[in-house]
Amino acid sequence: MQGQEQTTRAVVPGGAPPSENSVMKSQMWNENKEEFLKGEPKVLGVVQVMIALINLSFGIIILANLSSEPLISVVLMAPIWGPIMFIVSGSLSIAAGVKPTKSLVCNLVYFAIKRE
Repeated sequence: MQGQEQTTRAVVPGGAPPSENSVMKSQMWNENKEEFLKGEPKVLGVVQVMIALINLSFGIIILANLSSEPLISVVLMAPIWGPIMFIVSGSLSIAAGVKPTKSLVCNLVYFAIKRE
């Protein structure tokens, strides 16, 4: 067996060994996570939920005082759907601030982009 080199590979349960690219992505995620937490997502989430409650209360007042010809926004129930989106986004912000996982942060970004 002279002249033959033996190579050993790490055995990872469920697949191939981690590549250099995945290690770099992991390091980038750790840096981005710290940057994300500097933005205080829990405070942002609480503010969004409070805005949702204020919008919902104004929406209830508008719905209670319907005139003979209601506005298109009232017909489409915007006073209800708007606060629901704020509550979902605020809840995701709070959850991502407590435990920032990739899926929570990605969902938070998805809802933020979709709402704009």
